[in-house]
Amino acid sequence: MRWKLAELVLDFQKVVEKANISIEDLKQYVILYHPDEQYKDELRKARDIYKVFDVIRSKFCSLFNYNVLLRIAEKFNLPDGFKVIQEYKAEEENYRKLMSSSTLASILQEQHELLHQNLSRTKKIILKLQRWARPPSPTVAEFHEVVKDVFADLGDLIHLLEVRPGSIIVTMIAPERVTGALIALAKRSVGYLKDIGVTWLTIGDTLIINDIEDTEKLPHYDSEQDMLSSSSPNKVENISDNADDYLPSSSVGVVTGTVPSQLSHPSTQAGVDDGGDDTDQEMEADSATPVVDQTWRHYPFKPKEMMIIGSFGDHNNWLEQQYIVSPKLLTTELSDDWRKEEIKRIADLYNRNPDKHQIKSVHYDLPGREHTKEYYMEAIKQFFINCKQEGAILYYTGHGEKDTGNWCFKDGVISFNNIFELYINHFTGKPLTIVSDCSYSGNWINECRNRLDEMIVPSCGHHTRKHGLLFQIDTSCGPNEEATALCYANEANVYSEPDKAVIFYISKTLSSGQTTMHTDFKRIYCSKRANESCKADADCTWNNHCKSHLLRIVRGKDKGWAAWHYLLLDEEKVADFNAKLGGNIDVANYGRILESGWSKDPPKDIEQKMELRLGFIP
Repeated sequence: MRWKLAELVLDFQKVVEKANISIEDLKQYVILYHPDEQYKDELRKARDIYKVFDVIRSKFCSLFNYNVLLRIAEKFNLPDGFKVIQEYKAEEENYRKLMSSSTLASILQEQHELLHQNLSRTKKIILKLQRWARPPSPTVAEFHEVVKDVFADLGDLIHLLEVRPGSIIVTMIAPERVTGALIALAKRSVGYLKDIGVTWLTIGDTLIINDIEDTEKLPHYDSEQDMLSSSSPNKVENISDNADDYLPSSSVGVVTGTVPSQLSHPSTQAGVDDGGDDTDQEMEADSATPVVDQTWRHYPFKPKEMMIIGSFGDHNNWLEQQYIVSPKLLTTELSDDWRKEEIKRIADLYNRNPDKHQIKSVHYDLPGREHTKEYYMEAIKQFFINCKQEGAILYYTGHGEKDTGNWCFKDGVISFNNIFELYINHFTGKPLTIVSDCSYSGNWINECRNRLDEMIVPSCGHHTRKHGLLFQIDTSCGPNEEATALCYANEANVYSEPDKAVIFYISKTLSSGQTTMHTDFKRIYCSKRANESCKADADCTWNNHCKSHLLRIVRGKDKGWAAWHYLLLDEEKVADFNAKLGGNIDVANYGRILESGWSKDPPKDIEQKMELRLGFIP
């Protein structure tokens, strides 16, 4: 049903686009619809119709609550919108008929006796449902759907202890070790939970939702897990001889050593655009998270079709533009034909082995000969639809939008989210390499990370492959850097004779000062093979995965005891932190403490956990 909901929103979006409704009018109306400032801010920042409806789908709609779409259809008089909604309602009713008619309490209560003996080392979860759209109370399957929607794969670890009738008060338990992850996931889904009628939610001692006044009437369930909860990591009181039962405070007296995590790798590497989706392979290269330059040749290569786009129009004459264009920087030695030289350089590289790289189309705009954003959106769509190979390369060079790296054309920009939606609709499950050579292009890697984290896709290729999201993104510069003409094409893209393929230099600082970026989102980063269960869980986010260079193991003493902390430094505090080493320091002032413990060194399982969460810099 979640996929059906996504189809509903996409079909409704097409109706809105066809009706030529102003994006600003739409945003303003939806902002009035919802009081939450966070959602309002997300809508205000949305630059295109795709992003607006992405916010609507993820923040305003749930499986059985899509009133916002009805209101939009009424406000803007969209008869086709009502038709789309009616079709979804028919699917919804059919779905409900397939559900069990048994009540939630009578079926799930059977788990109580089985779990009663295993209450140790767990935390309780209390959820109160004040209402339910229809029927009057949720079916068993619908409640499981809610748990899955909010807690993803961790929902399998949540078990029911008690259900009370009336307004449906549910008491559940989950392993203590995943409490933090459950809290984080629940906080991401507060809007959805409130939409379906949740008025109270606690996980352990953390209050997530409190929309009722009679909180004293909520059940108090005394169980063994309440006596086994851990002490706060920032407080140390009455340390006993059994020091392992407590965590050290964040204040470390006399730091005896800090080391970066052992997860970093040399700053410049060569990576082949292997193009291969080695999902079904059982090669040794799949079984670990190795240094890239030792393994990239082991991946099987599969042919790819390629589309090259160059946007070099005269942006100074784009009178209707509502964005800031950041053209490529020009050096004095460039000829007047540098634009054609760059396109030719790219095409010549990939044409050296047409069996691996099949260039299907080359488009480039020059001053006075420029195409629209919609022209290129349609061209990319047709490229995906007509692709006969198992993968594709989409290569862009030209103007970039300031601060976003979006691709600039005479009447608008193409964002990563635009490409993502085209991929979802027309190319899902096939490997796509995006090469973006423009100013601020590194932001597209960040955008992809954000999108996958919003979808709760953990940071390992096992999960992106499961969802059919096989992206690799290579950019010519970082999120805050400007690109120089011909620099990336000449210095970071080379043809490898041994591999008979084009390779990219990863994290290489070019002569212009810009630094290349690369992330292969389909690569398996845990220690399992492609056909084995993944170790990565909801704690393993793509945004954390890129921060291993900020991870420090801090060793010292706390009240005479040897202690350690895993600290994730704030980027802007790295220099201050380094200056304080050797003396007393409160590490909590310099970033986020991920794990702490007593002893000289962290245990191996914690090291593995940190490696899984923060990993190698892709």
